[in-house]
Amino acid sequence: MTTPMISARAVVLGYSAPDAGDLANYLRSSGIDRIALNGAVAITEPLRTAALNEIAQAIDGLLNINLAQVAVDGWCRYDRLLRAAERSRHGGSERVPLYEHEITHSYQPTLEVFVDDQQVGRFDVTVDIALKFLPLEATVQGGRLVGLGPGDCTATVSIGTPDLGPIITRDTTFPTARAVDLRRPITLVGPSPRPSPRPGTPRR
Repeated sequence: MTTPMISARAVVLGYSAPDAGDLANYLRSSGIDRIALNGAVAITEPLRTAALNEIAQAIDGLLNINLAQVAVDGWCRYDRLLRAAERSRHGGSERVPLYEHEITHSYQPTLEVFVDDQQVGRFDVTVDIALKFLPLEATVQGGRLVGLGPGDCTATVSIGTPDLGPIITRDTTFPTARAVDLRRPITLVGPSPRPSPRPGTPRR
């Protein structure tokens, strides 16, 4: 059974693809078209509609972020996990309690809006992701994350612009272990390096 990827897109738009027109209409009510068409000489209704459709497709692509990867990137900087992973590199395993914590990820790409191969606007988009985890237990073995005990995660995803602020904000709660596929354990620290032979020491 394949574990479905929980993406930022799934949080904001749902697992099924929304109708492009519906998303474009939602964006129209936010006023984003006024910012997106800042380079247009004249704003006509056909131009506005075409620009909104393009922005809707771009936003759909921006949200294709695997939330499990966001979590793992945060855990790879979690001292408690890293210390346990370091101790387990030579064998054995440890169970590590992870207290309630939050991992955030933000970025601000720039969108260029083209209609009929002509650039009609350029603006920044902000994407903010927050993952709030309830207490759970992690199992590390051989320097790798191999198990996650029961515990829920609430994911909040927001997309907006610096001028308008948040346009769309959605959240959802799911079991953490469902989102992170550990059939292939995740390396937290690499294996211990083999010592270099001393000068004159024969290699075997």
